[in-house]
Amino acid sequence: MDVSLDRLCRYVKRHPQLSKMKRGSGRFPRLRRIKVGESFLVPKVERGKYNYTRYYMLVRRLGFRVSVTTAKETQMRITRVA
Repeated sequence: MDVSLDRLCRYVKRHPQLSKMKRGSGRFPRLRRIKVGESFLVPKVERGKYNYTRYYMLVRRLGFRVSVTTAKETQMRITRVA
């Protein structure tokens, strides 16, 4: 990226919401706070074959394991196992 530090600082000053954003406050913030044995429902995406992989890769970055099962036609249940 060919952006100078001064230009980047000016951009952040003009857009204060960028500096207030929490790191890691992604799409499922509850996923970070889930304890072993707890579960919750998440929406299913249209690409059926990638539903499970999407959540497995997301939690692998967080450092724990989950079980992903289909709960309803439009929702999936994520349970933390380790």
